[in-house]
Amino acid sequence: MDNPLAQAFEMLFDARDTDHDGVLERKDFEQTGILVKAYQLPSSDHRIRLLEDGYKIFWDQLLPHSGSESDRMTKEQFVQALVMAPENHRGDPLGQQMVFGLCDIADTSGDYTLDKDEFVRFAKVLGGDEERALSAFTELDNGNGVISRQEMFNAFRDYLHGSDLQKPGGVLLGTLM
Repeated sequence: MDNPLAQAFEMLFDARDTDHDGVLERKDFEQTGILVKAYQLPSSDHRIRLLEDGYKIFWDQLLPHSGSESDRMTKEQFVQALVMAPENHRGDPLGQQMVFGLCDIADTSGDYTLDKDEFVRFAKVLGGDEERALSAFTELDNGNGVISRQEMFNAFRDYLHGSDLQKPGGVLLGTLM
């Protein structure tokens, strides 16, 4: 496949297909256990519930665009859904609550931003490496030494709807995959 964005979506599929069965189901997408353990949060923590709700909303926004007749998506259907899904669905920007939920968990200081240490730890928890995380932080930081929830979401949106994988969104998702 020559389309770099489709290739990136395929990599995202591979990263989320946790049981490696070639299809994504909601359970593949809703992996909060690693975050609960890494950040020592009770599973009832409001940030975990926010993230779980965000995963559900994101999944529910994608599934109708996949062409799937069940609650599962193949790699091709997942890529199609990401390409076809509108930026906003019923007033909810695609993926915003999910990204905010992830940020709120990684934000151990509670200031609604991620500093360099919080960002690097978050990337490492999700399987990224420190060097790439530091590089991504530098790309995403607007010079104030922190990345806000909105800046993280904007990078995610750039990843979903852009074509330049070297932009901050591509760098961000490349770090976390």
